[in-house]
Amino acid sequence: MSSASETMRVPPDQQHKATLICPSCDHTSPPAGDWNTKTQDGTEIRRCPDCGTVIERRRTFDQSPDRTEHPSPLTWQTELSRIAVAWQEFCVAQTRRLTGR
Repeated sequence: MSSASETMRVPPDQQHKATLICPSCDHTSPPAGDWNTKTQDGTEIRRCPDCGTVIERRRTFDQSPDRTEHPSPLTWQTELSRIAVAWQEFCVAQTRRLTGR
């Protein structure tokens, strides 16, 4: 398990500008680091390898050059639902971290 204070001790020439930090266990790694990544229903999901907390959800789109059709836009209800789920997971992770469960 890494902590923010351990990250500060890394020599400046070895530090990454972009670093993701798990809100539950403080594991740190660059975006292309050791996170468990899977794509499900057009969404890339990154989870902490130590505790399994969802760190990031990102929509994926087909990047093939022969694609002529654009992805359909998300409705505001779908986007709001995704934000609510992410917020709930964050709150649960913080509660667990603070209560020691």
